[in-house]
Amino acid sequence: MQRNVEGVGDVRLLGGRRLNEGANGSSALRVSVKLPTGDSDSLLGSGGTDITLGLAGDRTRLLGAERLASFYRINATWLGEHEIGIRHNNPLVGQVSGGICYRLTSRSSLALQALLRSPVYDSEVSPLGDLAASVTMGVLFRLPHRYSLAFSVGEDIHPHSMPDVTFGIQLQADNSVRAPWNRAP
Repeated sequence: MQRNVEGVGDVRLLGGRRLNEGANGSSALRVSVKLPTGDSDSLLGSGGTDITLGLAGDRTRLLGAERLASFYRINATWLGEHEIGIRHNNPLVGQVSGGICYRLTSRSSLALQALLRSPVYDSEVSPLGDLAASVTMGVLFRLPHRYSLAFSVGEDIHPHSMPDVTFGIQLQADNSVRAPWNRAP
C-alpha cells in the first residue's frame, strides 16, 4: 500500500439466457465468473475465483401506466478462497435489488433503485459484518446510434455498510438496458 502498481486486474466473464419475453416484460438467467488473473500481492486481484448466478427481470407498463416500468435483480455469489490477506467467513453472499423507472420523454428516463446485500465477512466490525443497503437515483439519456448515457447518485441507507455517497457516469453501446446503473453481475 506504500507504492503505485500497474497491471491487469481480475477478469470477469459474463453470460446469460433469456427465460421469457413478452409485451409487458422479460426475465433472464445470468452467470458470472471472476477469474484470479490479477496479482493479489499487488492488490490487483483477489487470488480467488468467484461464481455468481442471478435472475434479472423487468416489467413495462407498471400498474397500467405507459411511462412507468420496474426491474429486479436477485444474485447469489460463491466466493472462492482469496489470497489478499483478509479471510471471509461467508462463502455465499446474496444480493437483491429492484426499482422503478419513469419515462420523461422518448429519449430520457428517471430511475430509483434499492439494493440489499448480505454480509461478505463474519466480523464484529459494522462496515464488514453487517447487511449492506443503498438507494440510487439516476437519469438515463438514449443517444443516437444505439448509445445511452446515464448519471446516478447513491446513498447508503444502512450507515457504514457501503460508501456514504457514490456518483456514477456510464456510456453504453446498446441502449436496450432499461436501468444501466443497476450493479448486478
